[in-house]
Amino acid sequence: VQINYQMTDDGKKAEPKWGSSRPAYIFSEGIAALEKWNEDKKKIDISRTAVSARFRRSCQRVFGAKKSGLKLHDLRHGYGIRLLNHGVSISLISQSMGNSVQVCQEFYLGYELTPESIQLIDSKIKKGS
Repeated sequence: VQINYQMTDDGKKAEPKWGSSRPAYIFSEGIAALEKWNEDKKKIDISRTAVSARFRRSCQRVFGAKKSGLKLHDLRHGYGIRLLNHGVSISLISQSMGNSVQVCQEFYLGYELTPESIQLIDSKIKKGS
């Protein structure tokens, strides 16, 4: 899929973050989710703000903190780190996320999920910091 726009906080179209369109790979499950999203957007509020608020409330319920510290965009970063930790090349990660190799190297190289780092993340989520 070609990314030509990004969504602003108020749900409007804006120019892509890096100034030009870029390709991104979507798995078949993602295509099915996008099709469902297209149907649902006529029925419920799926603006970026509304979805982020639902995500925040879900994190509060799951982690029991008033402020979990997690944002919806953190799922994207988690995806990139997870792929890297499973041995996927930085080139394939950048293609699947629609980023340049340079951007992926800047954000994801050096992150390794270890039992210690998972425990640290868990403790920060529970504290709400």
